[in-house]
Amino acid sequence: MNTSEQDPAPPEDPSFESMLQRRLRTGSTGTAVPGAAHDADILRAAAASASRIRQRRRRRWQAPMALAAGLVLAVGVTWQLQRAGPEPLILRGGAAVGEATPPNEAVLAQAPESLAWPPVDGADAYTLSLRDASGELLWQAAQIEQERIELPPEVRARLVAGGTFLWQVTAERPGGAVPAGNFWFEIRP
Repeated sequence: MNTSEQDPAPPEDPSFESMLQRRLRTGSTGTAVPGAAHDADILRAAAASASRIRQRRRRRWQAPMALAAGLVLAVGVTWQLQRAGPEPLILRGGAAVGEATPPNEAVLAQAPESLAWPPVDGADAYTLSLRDASGELLWQAAQIEQERIELPPEVRARLVAGGTFLWQVTAERPGGAVPAGNFWFEIRP
């Protein structure tokens, strides 16, 4: 037996009891050992952190998936619109007062029977020129006294499907001729 080391006091010694209690409270480092409540707080914080990490991992796919879905939708809609083209405007009656008939930029199913335009104050008569998309004059009428003219059958026969046609109206006034409007329409089958 080694007597150079000091033997601990027997367990009945009150100083040994107090030292043992202090060691249990402070640990071997001499600092206070937290209690069960502290351990529970640490476990709750760890569980909450793990839950947030799991939620973040779960949500990582949402942004790329939303982007991909939006892209697929945009491409699909664009493709459908290009494939179908715009709906043709089919006239089923006259235009409101002050509007051109057919309306400017109209898409028609067949050649119009007449052309009408808004009146010009002080106009004594009108001149109308009808041209194709290349600018070739198809028909011209002068000294028109109303804001409307019926197209002759031979002119209507020249207005074929697939064509774009421009018509210009000039108002004849005592002070000289003034433009009354430039209009165009397209005929699609």
